Amino acid sequence: MSSYSLYRCAVVAISTSSLDLVLERDSPIHILRSTIHIDDQSYSDGLNMKAEQFNEWLSAHPNGGATTEPPDANAILEMFQLLKSQGYHQVIITTPSRKLSNTYHDINQLVPKIAGELEVYLFDTGTLSLPEGFFAQEAVRLLDKDMAPADIITYLEQVRLNSQIIFSIDSLNALAKSRYFNRVGATIADWLIIKPILRFKNGELSRLNTIRSTETALDEIAHIVAAKIKDKNVETYGLYCGNIEQYNQFAEKVYQYSGLQIKGYPISPAASVHIGNNAIGVGIVGKLPLILKD
Repeated sequence: MSSYSLYRCAVVAISTSSLDLVLERDSPIHILRSTIHIDDQSYSDGLNMKAEQFNEWLSAHPNGGATTEPPDANAILEMFQLLKSQGYHQVIITTPSRKLSNTYHDINQLVPKIAGELEVYLFDTGTLSLPEGFFAQEAVRLLDKDMAPADIITYLEQVRLNSQIIFSIDSLNALAKSRYFNRVGATIADWLIIKPILRFKNGELSRLNTIRSTETALDEIAHIVAAKIKDKNVETYGLYCGNIEQYNQFAEKVYQYSGLQIKGYPISPAASVHIGNNAIGVGIVGKLPLILKD
């Protein structure tokens, strides 16, 4: 049976969290969807544009051309009204990192329109994809334990410090075109056919290494990931864009080095636009002991 807190406080995630892949049909988590634009067509992230469809498009259009938008104002306001009509008094909304998306800013701009009717707790996860989704799932779990929303946000802020994504990509082209990743330096690396190994942590992107071949990159990132997860209390999410066979090779290497099997999930189309095809990595979220107040 759900707790009193879950009846009073809703949880909303963004489609960039890829939660469509793991949630049960009766999950209490609501989803706000980003939009993908290809030529003169618009698609709803995760609804009429699935990861598999978008990966096929990326394979056929290696130079990209797709763009994304956060959930629009009408969708956000409609979500607020829906939650009110369902009897909620509070809502926790988890968003992708503000360094990656304007979603947090756009929702925050609309919060005053619901003031006095719905108490909004907006949380920047500092990450994206399923690690982003982890925070929404944690919010539900803690509400079910009757933790107050403000205390949940404090707890999630501590968890965020231990969240990171380590990944490798074939090319820096997509990152270079994205206004959120313009510090990586794509041109020289692409000329040298270098495959970068990157880390996204606390909203910051950094380069861990550069490798000249796919096989060597897979081995190097597997070593890095294994060192960070072996004998650690962490939640892990295998992430890939486009090439499941390559991900499976990588996962096998991680298993060899750590003894842990990590299931792979496709990155959402809205996130893939900024990363490009054939990205492979692991999202890692460090777990903290939960101390409940008496």
